[in-house]
Amino acid sequence: MVCCQMTAYHCLCQKYDYNYINRSSPLGSAVGITYIDSISDLKINIFSWDGTISGSPVLSDKDGQFLGYCNSRNLYDSIGRVAINGDSMAVGFFQNYLFQFLPQNEGLGNRGNCAFIPISDSILYLFYASAELWVGAPNFAVNFMEKGQKLTSYSDGLYLTKVRLNANHRLYILPSEKHILLLDDLFQFQSLMLCKRANGLDWWLIIPKALNSKASRLLIHPDGEIELMDDIEFSDQYWRVRSASSFAFSPDGSHLARLIVRSDTMFEHIFELFTFNRCEGSVHRILLDSFPLTPRFSSSGDVEFSESGRFLYIAIGEIILQMDIEDPDFFVHRDTIAQWDGFLYTFLAPLFDGMWRLPNGKILVNSAVSTPYMHYINKPDLPGAECMFQQRAIMLPVDPLNEPYGVDIEALPNFPPFRMKALAEPCSNSITGEKPEASIILFPNPGDETVTLSNASGYDVNVFNAQGQRCLQFKVPFDEEIFQISLDAQAPGVYFFILRDETGQFVVERKFVKL
Repeated sequence: MVCCQMTAYHCLCQKYDYNYINRSSPLGSAVGITYIDSISDLKINIFSWDGTISGSPVLSDKDGQFLGYCNSRNLYDSIGRVAINGDSMAVGFFQNYLFQFLPQNEGLGNRGNCAFIPISDSILYLFYASAELWVGAPNFAVNFMEKGQKLTSYSDGLYLTKVRLNANHRLYILPSEKHILLLDDLFQFQSLMLCKRANGLDWWLIIPKALNSKASRLLIHPDGEIELMDDIEFSDQYWRVRSASSFAFSPDGSHLARLIVRSDTMFEHIFELFTFNRCEGSVHRILLDSFPLTPRFSSSGDVEFSESGRFLYIAIGEIILQMDIEDPDFFVHRDTIAQWDGFLYTFLAPLFDGMWRLPNGKILVNSAVSTPYMHYINKPDLPGAECMFQQRAIMLPVDPLNEPYGVDIEALPNFPPFRMKALAEPCSNSITGEKPEASIILFPNPGDETVTLSNASGYDVNVFNAQGQRCLQFKVPFDEEIFQISLDAQAPGVYFFILRDETGQFVVERKFVKL
């Protein structure tokens, strides 16, 4: 597999989304799905597993090997052990209330409410929002009452847990790094979005608010530093009554699609399409509309882009729609590329829900209910029937006699766009719109034990090796235009200098080769 990014940090990211694991029926098995670099696209296994896994973020190492997962209740390693200090991961009244009535190994799906990004070989950042209940919203699926009013879910905080990997490849969490409150506000449920910044180094984390049209923004730097930025204007679709919410960034990050399923209007599907400014981390909505209901399973859905970003797919129960966003009237001219054919697995219909764009460009489509089938869009970058949708392309290795309810694969994890490239064109690397400092240079390059850094006075500098590990960290004094760095303790190879000015916003990257 070719690594397209400029830095070692991004090379490490390339295979983090190669794995997906989900629970089977109540008999206690699980399905593990791994993309592999071979003629075959997927490796699928059924194995023994104790606990609920549905819709949880999957943790993988830089080679795509499965490390573990979090099911809201606990953080588990790759063989099903609770990680060290990985218990009691749930935050908020709603999930903790439900856990009182569930078996000790049962968790909850958290698609769109939880996601992870790698910081290095040995540390992962797990971001997640709380799950609360809101008073006064009607028609919520779970019939909790308070003062005569039904409740619906929302989030009242965004949290971070730093997950570490020790020398024995065991996941662990330090007590001081668990449930770190990043934002104390009311947010929309299942709406945590991560996208690469234009420089290809940082991550934008965007989460819409529940009481107004704003969204909060965080900027996560490759050294693990997190900055709170100003709120942005996001969307007026911020009511809290919903059954589900899903979103997807186009592969180049230029567009953001969002699908909201409203339960107060008998599962109306609200669709929004935005342009996304990866430099500034801001959105501009270019379309707001809705889809008619489908007769079966209208309570969920998903959106996904083709590899080129030209075609957008929307899965809603019985149908999958395709839009060509290069067409000025793409919403009206949308095409139905898939229609449920009436097939039933026992009494269940393997309909269309979560979508996963694989590294080979194909799109895998989950069933919307507990059946052992998955579907394929084989050529997503072609229009209409040419995209070659294949209904029930995969039957998971499940014995229907022993697993009468099939496999619960109705929720995919929140896969951040790990393979998103940095923008090729010059772009602001600061929120204020300044251009990168072309005058900052390293010389000689390639070089030996000592390298000179010029025109970087006042900058904080982090040096990463080709394995993504930080080797050096220092600050260039304000009165030194020429600054020498000793690399005599470092092995020959490629190194990446990440420089940030005193504001913490202006980021410059320089590649250096030690002979």
